[in-house]
Amino acid sequence: MTTSAERPGSAVSVDQMRAAVTRVLDAIEDDYGAVIDVAALGGGLYRDLPLDAAYEPAPPTGRQLTCGDVLDDAASVSDLTVTGREITLWHDAHHLAGLLRFIANLDVPSEAPSATRQAP
Repeated sequence: MTTSAERPGSAVSVDQMRAAVTRVLDAIEDDYGAVIDVAALGGGLYRDLPLDAAYEPAPPTGRQLTCGDVLDDAASVSDLTVTGREITLWHDAHHLAGLLRFIANLDVPSEAPSATRQAP
């Protein structure tokens, strides 16, 4: 395994991640508004890899592909903020990442071959 000493810049602080997330969320708010209605933007199912398969060096097999649902991701993120329930890091981060990937996909330039961009 490569250590941070072998790859300069591979270590990141929580403060740096927080600052980056804040900047990304600010850009999302500027482009899409303070409330994101994922259903109105065409949200639904997407291809996903379970976390344990996503970081394996071998290419994924068809059996490893699953479906995520951005509507479920949005509901989970909303639930987390409303109920104040305990964080399950792997689960809650995965839902948040699914929601962020959906919004990122909306921002892919329309010239990109795999883009499914929709107007805000």
